[in-house]
Amino acid sequence: MGIGARGNAGRAGLACVVALVLGLAMGAAWAPRSALAQVSSDGWEFTLLACPAGGGYGTGGFENGPGVPLNGSGSFVFSTASDGLAWLQLHQGGLDGVPLASLHNLTYSTFVVTGGTQAAPYLMLQVDLNDDGLPDDQLVYLPHLNDTVVPIEWQTWDALEGVWWSLNGRAGMTQANPQPLSVYLDAYPNATLANDDTGALVVAAGCLSGVSWSSWQGAVDALSIAYSTTTIAWDFESTGVVTSRRGIPGGPLTFTNLTPAPWSTVAPGEVTVAVNVRSSSPITRVTMTLNGQELAPEIAGPNAFQLSAFTGIRLQPGLYQVLATAEDRSGQTFRTMWQFVVSNNPNDSWWFLADGTPRRAEVEATLRSLVEAFRWHLYGESWDGFYHGEMPTHAQVSAGSIRFDALAPSRYATLSPGPVRIAAHVTSGAPITSFQLWLNGQPLDTEVGGPSDTDQTAFTERTLAAGSYAVSARVQNARGEALTVTWGFVVSPLAAEGHWFTADGRMKADTVSRSLKALVEAFRWHFYGQSWDGRPHPELPTHATVVTGPQPIDPWFSADGRPIPQNISATLRSLVEAFRWHFWGYSWDGQQHSTDIPTHAE
Repeated sequence: MGIGARGNAGRAGLACVVALVLGLAMGAAWAPRSALAQVSSDGWEFTLLACPAGGGYGTGGFENGPGVPLNGSGSFVFSTASDGLAWLQLHQGGLDGVPLASLHNLTYSTFVVTGGTQAAPYLMLQVDLNDDGLPDDQLVYLPHLNDTVVPIEWQTWDALEGVWWSLNGRAGMTQANPQPLSVYLDAYPNATLANDDTGALVVAAGCLSGVSWSSWQGAVDALSIAYSTTTIAWDFESTGVVTSRRGIPGGPLTFTNLTPAPWSTVAPGEVTVAVNVRSSSPITRVTMTLNGQELAPEIAGPNAFQLSAFTGIRLQPGLYQVLATAEDRSGQTFRTMWQFVVSNNPNDSWWFLADGTPRRAEVEATLRSLVEAFRWHLYGESWDGFYHGEMPTHAQVSAGSIRFDALAPSRYATLSPGPVRIAAHVTSGAPITSFQLWLNGQPLDTEVGGPSDTDQTAFTERTLAAGSYAVSARVQNARGEALTVTWGFVVSPLAAEGHWFTADGRMKADTVSRSLKALVEAFRWHFYGQSWDGRPHPELPTHATVVTGPQPIDPWFSADGRPIPQNISATLRSLVEAFRWHFWGYSWDGQQHSTDIPTHAE
């Protein structure tokens, strides 16, 4: 069988076309160099040309059979004389100007009556390479260069998945060295189909070397082409051509039917992870990861504009994150990221168990990442002492060679009350000219020393009472490079106490509320210019051009200090989703959101 045999092409109502045999009598003593058919069927015309080696005889026409065609009962049949020198061409002139890169489907079926040869009807595409509307080259798809031609059998050929060659040998594509169309497009990305007297798309028989065309007969049927947002299927019958055309909904890359649904809870066991993708340009690649591990989804769909990626995987109880990435032929890349929970209790959620108990580790991880990301994005303050070029920032950060590689106390540590050593170690590619430390916004008197002026430690000791603390360290060198790092720690007699949680795992209502309020207010100002106090705040960057007043915020805790899981979850969810979109263009629901939330993604 031919490469990539697919099902039947689509059908529409019968076209009223007179059935005629188009061509010249086999016994004629002389054949003109070109003889046009007398009948045109929906843009299809038949032409007899002489081979470069000389003239010959041949016929072509709409007939019943041969065998049982894939569509209907007929096909277009080619026949050549014993000299095998006729060049029979059935050509379509309605594709002028179609970009070669926009093709995403080109299939057809052949039937070879003559045995002992690998000759079969082949395709030619005439292409314009300099945008003058005239053909500059012809690309040829020969079935026998892609698979074995089997006589007395209908075979379907997926031409876009096969190899082609150029009549002019362009892009190194010769008959002896056929290549995928992608090779040609790499060399000629702006190539378009070009019509002339012999059409932009040609089904041909005869002439080309490498196979015998002597006394040969074969047929073609069920030719289908899809480009941009159009699909056309041609069914050749004894009465002419039956054509079906349909448009494919266009638009930018988007995802739908994210499965499992974002933030949902599913039972342990076999879980389907899936997504649908749609684009106005042929989709060329879809990938998925689960908790950072590459998946191998099945890819299927009605056409290259609409695909589904899906896989089944056995999952134990836990928290899972999916990242789906799609690319299309226009060069677009789009990503969507979402989370779901696997649990025996359907009321468990990402940040809370069914009984309202907070998942401490997950709440702390989310709050930390949000605080760290916002500090970097708004002020250019690193959370770990390194420059983070993977994340956009509105600050002018020229860290260059500066690196902090030791911070004390360590980030998010809990220490006993009493003397606490506060220190930072830094290296630099140029002499360090300034090294300062702050504790809760207050400058510290520190000692600075080290083995060289490019390798130094700033340190001091303070007696600290129970509470939460933030340290900032800033270094500048002789090249003008500078970097600031800010980190936090807790002082408590209870080693399990954290910034947002008590030692026994309860949320600190005041501390959590302050953090969420600061994040929400900064979020609203930065994205929308919505001020928390009605006044402009030039110290904070914003993408908005108009300042608006504050909006109410739902409470996160009850009057007696108990968390309200649905409100806390809703706030964390909106912050996580908005920041991912804003930083990297990761959609939370598969849709484009550029008109809702600004993004730094290209």
